[in-house]
Parts: sequence; structure tokens; C-alpha cells
Amino acid sequence: MARLGSEILKTEEIKNSVLVSKMFERIRPRGDHILYSPESQGIYHIYTYGLLLDQLVRRVDPKRRSIAQFFEEEIATPLGIAQELRSAPKKDDFHRY
Repeated sequence: MARLGSEILKTEEIKNSVLVSKMFERIRPRGDHILYSPESQGIYHIYTYGLLLDQLVRRVDPKRRSIAQFFEEEIATPLGIAQELRSAPKKDDFHRY
């Protein structure tokens, strides 16, 4: 689960980019323009930060790709590392540890 503003996003809803987009759009700052005071709680969890980046990429990319699609097509494939990112590390890769 992830919290977006005052709403809870269930695990099975995370891949629904339309739902996530609508949830981000409903977030409104409080009167002091700060959602949370820094000492009270963290605002961006690993899931919500990833969802935020995904929505940002979808909105600025002319092809409206997800962050995963954008990364694979624009970065990983041109650099020739797409396959390495999809495969698990080999046991021999850990010989130094």
C-alpha cells in the first residue's frame, strides 16, 4: 500500500496509471502550503516517489510512455544494458564479497 495525500492506494491499484493520476490530481496543500511538517512524517515513500516519477514522465513525454518504457527505450537499449537489467546477477558476480 502507498499513501497519496489522504488516500490509500492498494497494491493491486499501483499499475493503474489513470487511477494514480487522478489521486495525484486530488492532492491539495494545506493552508500553510506544506502537506506535512518535515519532522512529523516522511512524505515520499519509495512507492509514492516512483509513482510520482512515472506520472511526471507520462505527462512530459510526447509518446506518453511509462517511466519503465521510457528508461528501456531511451536509456537501457541505446546503451546496450537492457538485457542485463532484466536478468538476475550470476553467482560468480559476487566473488568479491
